[in-house]
Amino acid sequence: GEVLQLVTFIAMGFSNAGQILLSRYVGEERHDRIGNMVGTLFTLLLGLAVILTVLMIAAYRPILNWLNTPDDIYLYTQQYSLICVLGIVFIYGYNLVSAILRGIGDSKHPFMFIAIASVVNIILDLIFVGPFKMGPAGAALATIIGQAISFIFAIRLLYKNRSQIYFDFKPRSFKLYSSELRPLLSLGIPMVIQSAAVTFSMLFVNSYINTYGTVAVAVTGVARKLESMIGIISQAISSAGGAMIAQAL
Repeated sequence: GEVLQLVTFIAMGFSNAGQILLSRYVGEERHDRIGNMVGTLFTLLLGLAVILTVLMIAAYRPILNWLNTPDDIYLYTQQYSLICVLGIVFIYGYNLVSAILRGIGDSKHPFMFIAIASVVNIILDLIFVGPFKMGPAGAALATIIGQAISFIFAIRLLYKNRSQIYFDFKPRSFKLYSSELRPLLSLGIPMVIQSAAVTFSMLFVNSYINTYGTVAVAVTGVARKLESMIGIISQAISSAGGAMIAQAL
């Protein structure tokens, strides 16, 4: 969970940076830069998603060994990790599309899409883990399907309203514009490091906790989920404030 969260924070950092820059271009009415930033965001984040998927498939077993995963849950953890890794592209895709929508002032549709994904996730969890008895692999599969559905809904809406983001979705438009990549990296890299630093340090903590066995692993996992929920309100307010301040600038 911590490893996958670390990977997700990379998407969130660059997406939030892109959202702030897009909001500023909207406020300045720089329509050409809006389209260029959208193309740069797509190419950068989906490219990173593919690279990280390949790296994680190659490295997830050594990572599980380094984290001292208990033997009695090693197979479950391996199955869960691999399935979730295959869904990285949907996580990155949803984050970038949501950032674009929020950047132009639309936070309602991303909320609707993630709400649909959450309901689908819960229903499939009950089916896969319950009657199908797929265990943690079923929970992971339910999560990936929910994320894929939210991404499909989001990209469909974005394409439908492509005139608002001044992006034509033609292959030639999906490229890294140097004029947009520089500010995106300069703003996004500190955001990624800021978000990932605590999670990365928790990997070392977890490697010690995991030596105490399955019960300690489960208890820590539950507590970390509750802890992440506590920060959601402040994250939402800061994200909204960032977009509004950028437009005002």
